[in-house]
Amino acid sequence: MLHNDVGQAVGIGRASREPPRWLRRQLKYRDGRCTFPGCDFKMFLHPHHIKHWIKGGETNLDNLMLVCTFHHKLLHEYRWSVELGDVPGTAKWFRPDGTPYDPARASP
Repeated sequence: MLHNDVGQAVGIGRASREPPRWLRRQLKYRDGRCTFPGCDFKMFLHPHHIKHWIKGGETNLDNLMLVCTFHHKLLHEYRWSVELGDVPGTAKWFRPDGTPYDPARASP
């Protein structure tokens, strides 16, 4: 288990690809819903590794975010990418060509 500078548990590093229950609870508390802008799904969410596990990504709070099944598919099958936003529970999404997704301008 990894801890931050004030002693809070923040992840398990490369010990496992699957986040343990306590880490899933932290994700649910931080994100609250699917992190795709405008998506209000709060159930059946998947923890997604921002830097993919297979490419050395760790199972830590700062490398995970919650996404619904549909938006998880955008990431894995349609080459979208994502990074954590500046505000907890938010994310910055990018189209396959690398341009930022702006929900005010167009839908995916």
